[in-house]
Amino acid sequence: MASPGTDKPLRVVIAGAGVAGLEALIGLRTLAGERVEISIVAPGPDFVYRPASVAEPFGQGQPRRYALGAIAEAFHAELVVDAVESVDGRAHSLCTTGGDTVRYDALLLALGARPQPVWDHAVTFTGSADAPAVRSVVTAVEQGRVDSVAFVVPSGVAWSLPAYELALMTAKRARDAGYQPELVVYTPERRPLDVFGPEASNEVAEVLDQAGIRLVRSVAAEVTPAGELVVPFEETPLAYERVIALPRLAGPAIAGVPQDRGGFIPIDSHARVVGADQLYAAGDGTNFRVKQGGIAAAQADAAAEMIAQQAGAQIDPRPFRPTLKGKLLTGDQARFLRSDPGEGAHASTASDSPLWWPQAKIAATYLAPYLAAQDAAAGLTEAIQPVASVRELPGLPGPFENSPWGE
Repeated sequence: MASPGTDKPLRVVIAGAGVAGLEALIGLRTLAGERVEISIVAPGPDFVYRPASVAEPFGQGQPRRYALGAIAEAFHAELVVDAVESVDGRAHSLCTTGGDTVRYDALLLALGARPQPVWDHAVTFTGSADAPAVRSVVTAVEQGRVDSVAFVVPSGVAWSLPAYELALMTAKRARDAGYQPELVVYTPERRPLDVFGPEASNEVAEVLDQAGIRLVRSVAAEVTPAGELVVPFEETPLAYERVIALPRLAGPAIAGVPQDRGGFIPIDSHARVVGADQLYAAGDGTNFRVKQGGIAAAQADAAAEMIAQQAGAQIDPRPFRPTLKGKLLTGDQARFLRSDPGEGAHASTASDSPLWWPQAKIAATYLAPYLAAQDAAAGLTEAIQPVASVRELPGLPGPFENSPWGE
């Protein structure tokens, strides 16, 4: 099926070029081939692999950057470097902050969420921009100048994994320097990384205990202007020399797009925006509770299958399945965590060995193998294993033939 009423390819616009946006791009081109004409609207020229930023304060490199222009060219897409201002659902068009109008037959919003610090008087880790502040805390711990650090997960945060990684890697640096500071994680979760289920959660609890990190669960801690922690069951505020917190997230809040009170976009199981026509959404900007790269990629896959079918591809779109895959950095051997809803006793898994391939921080059907291939070609194989084999991608012309992707 072509664009409605014509023989032209279906015009698809993907707003956003993070994990969800690029997963949708590669997936849609793979599934629909030349039945679709794709444009990507992105606020900047690069895709930054942000999950790796948690290691940046510890001197373990910087998040890798990939030129969007090269990715767009490889998958026969137009790149528009601009931000989305509003969407006109009736006219099937979006307006950019630069004043341009981009028309579509189908629009996928992959705009992400907006991190917001909860407390001005704590170090809030949102990514690379906050790496220097966290690094200063780690350095002070290594030098024995700081004896206590609290890592706080605010209430309303469902993806707490970075807090545990920061605590574990700080503990490793302290041990290597010969110090044993008091390190505590405060979380509203009943168990550490509870979203992964009991087996994975128990593994994380054991890792924390072995690292000498105390865990305070099921608590909504608050940080005072003096940097002290107010905990409901404690009579007086708790004093720590440093406090590192995670942010809360707010939705993209785009004019003309259905949204809840937090600005998040409501979607159904196929990533269709509720109450809108030819509008899809994937990633942290949706109203799905857990905000994580693998979830974003799975939502993008569901949207890509729906759009590909609309374009005429002979596929049966599958609903989004929220399988969680997380790589926990510890400073030593990483732990791989997985949760498969609906799999009964096997729903929760933890392992020292990879539970998926490539063993990247983000498990994505199309994007992860593509990035692994790019890294292997550039000789960057220290974090992601090189692609194991070569296969042809069906329905992809020109540069896609004989692409070095794994089976």
